[in-house]
Amino acid sequence: MKKLLTVILIFVLLFGILTGCGEKSERTPLKGDSRKIIAEKYVDAIFAEDFKALSKFQLSVQMRFNLLTKNQYKKVKQVFIDACGELIKRVDAIESEQGDYRVVSVASEFEKTYADINVVFNKNNSISGIHYIYNRIYEDMDEDERLVLIGSEYPLSGALAVPESENLVPAVIIVHGSGPSDRNGASGGNAVYLDIAKQLYNEGIASLRYDKRTYVYKNMPEGHYDNLTVWEETIDDVVLAYELLRTQEGIDPDKIFIAGHSLGGYLMPRIANALPDAAGFIMLAPSASHLEDLIVRQTEYINNLDGNVSKQEKDALAEFMVVRDRIKILKADSGYKSYELFWAPESYWLDLQDYSPVNEMQSEDRPILIVQGGRDYQVDLSEFDMWQNGLKDNVNTRFVMIPELNHMLAFGVEKSVPTEYQELSEVDQRVGEELADFIFNRK
Repeated sequence: MKKLLTVILIFVLLFGILTGCGEKSERTPLKGDSRKIIAEKYVDAIFAEDFKALSKFQLSVQMRFNLLTKNQYKKVKQVFIDACGELIKRVDAIESEQGDYRVVSVASEFEKTYADINVVFNKNNSISGIHYIYNRIYEDMDEDERLVLIGSEYPLSGALAVPESENLVPAVIIVHGSGPSDRNGASGGNAVYLDIAKQLYNEGIASLRYDKRTYVYKNMPEGHYDNLTVWEETIDDVVLAYELLRTQEGIDPDKIFIAGHSLGGYLMPRIANALPDAAGFIMLAPSASHLEDLIVRQTEYINNLDGNVSKQEKDALAEFMVVRDRIKILKADSGYKSYELFWAPESYWLDLQDYSPVNEMQSEDRPILIVQGGRDYQVDLSEFDMWQNGLKDNVNTRFVMIPELNHMLAFGVEKSVPTEYQELSEVDQRVGEELADFIFNRK
């Protein structure tokens, strides 16, 4: 089942620092400091090598066994430094519940990147684990961008980067892929949208990226998203972003392009119809098949990575196939809950049932660029072939396939696997160059 995980927490297992899964006692009420404060003090003590302070923290039996000496704590600190560089400062601390445990994620700025140092508490409120995961949500372009607010009913924070120029500059609106996403597209060691914004800036092109509605408003009252479609999830906010960008100082309103990654590319025909004055469209790893089919195919790929499909994996795939087939014949008021439909409401799937993005894009006569990575297993080359075959008569469409790139548009030479996304990586420079060539009509 481990291969089914799409988010892998990188534990410091080399030194036996575990999360104490065997401890099942009732949660003991806290006395004194909150778990957030305890976690922050614990992280500070590790990096300060304050062993006197470290000896006073309440640890689980397993943690006490594995962190008996100063040298062991030094090794833990070195793991973080090797991965992230020297600690610069703590940024934030957020507590979450994960099963029987409470996890305080101490977001921290390091020399190389940002990362969460996760301090795990068991039911006795003893520290029972510590690990890190990259977190590029907090990265930005510093003085080269300004914050903007998109929309009023569901206001979304955005970042507008406008390079210095004596003339008005072209601009790109970056549209998210599936699921809740911040403006950077931060996921593990990736920040796809931030990387693209930086590359565009260096090419003399402005960009607008923003937090996705389902990211900002993910904790809404029960029932709020019962009638959700891709319009509320994505398209409506692209239109609002476009209307805002046209009014911004330094932007050429006649040269605003829309760049959609993954789901954002899949929805580009609808986005294009909603924006008749947009200059052109960029589709990065866009799917062409129905989303429910992609979910099954991705699961099959992951299951077969090691050549050994377990019973648990077979059962999970079989259940996914049942859900896929359920979506295919879904009718209004069928009564299915979102957890029975890949965690999206009936309205979402009904809206997409007859959607054929390739067919709908065939009538588009504005410039289109489609960029695909050859190592992408989430949206594989068969999807790229569908776009190529379907749009072969569109004279204004350009197709670019870069063999070494994965779904996050990052370079690699090995077969792409889910754990690759947790490694610190950047969008390949060739992506930015292709976008600039397309926007400036260099080819």
